[in-house]
Amino acid sequence: MAFYININQISESNQFADYQFISQPDKKQGWLRLNKKTGEVTLLRTANPIPKDNISQRAAVKLIRHWRKGYLPKSTCWVS
Repeated sequence: MAFYININQISESNQFADYQFISQPDKKQGWLRLNKKTGEVTLLRTANPIPKDNISQRAAVKLIRHWRKGYLPKSTCWVS
């Protein structure tokens, strides 16, 4: 099964960056918080039932990869 997850930053502070993710084509969505100091990503909530090891983890992995490279994008995506 192919995955496309659109990930957009919705807010940012000195400590955190919050992102909304939406999968395509099923439109499942949720919100993640990335700790800018540690790189830890926390699932804040979902709008639809989403298996924890599915869409939210893929979106979190993408954000951690950006964080490790030293930047946080306003928008990114996961494609597989």
